[in-house]
Amino acid sequence: MRDHLPAIQQFLGENHSYDCPHLLVLPILEDNPDFLNWIKEETHPQESIG
Repeated sequence: MRDHLPAIQQFLGENHSYDCPHLLVLPILEDNPDFLNWIKEETHPQESIG
């Protein structure tokens, strides 16, 4: 998800073996709604229980 980009870029910069790692970001114009919902669920922090 777009809001994860800064953390991903920082992680790549600190951990990738390339001098200048590249992250290409493309918009998803259309896809299976069930798959997109799954991505949203998997990439957002879960609310703590209790």
